[in-house]
Amino acid sequence: MTTWVLLRAAGVGAYLMLFLAVSWGLVGPTGVLGKRVSKVTATSVHQYLGAAVLPLLALHLGGLLLDRFRPFRFLDVVVPLHSVYRPLAVGLGVLAMYATIVVLLTS
Repeated sequence: MTTWVLLRAAGVGAYLMLFLAVSWGLVGPTGVLGKRVSKVTATSVHQYLGAAVLPLLALHLGGLLLDRFRPFRFLDVVVPLHSVYRPLAVGLGVLAMYATIVVLLTS
């Protein structure tokens, strides 16, 4: 059960890092913060937050495949709506994973 909680925490952590990366990308380099943060620092923070998403996402997905509390198969985590466990929620997560990977790889 502890593994399941840690895997959920990794998924929530990945989502929060993505949220922070997008939010900081919108606010950091603009004049909203005034002259307190240089553009170089703002860009570095934005890149770090975006890069932190991938290890958390990998931990979440890899752990789901290894977890025995709620077993997931490989196709469950790569094909939307394939999972027996909450197919809509897992399917939306799979689509979000693909969108995140596309954005991170193209940026």
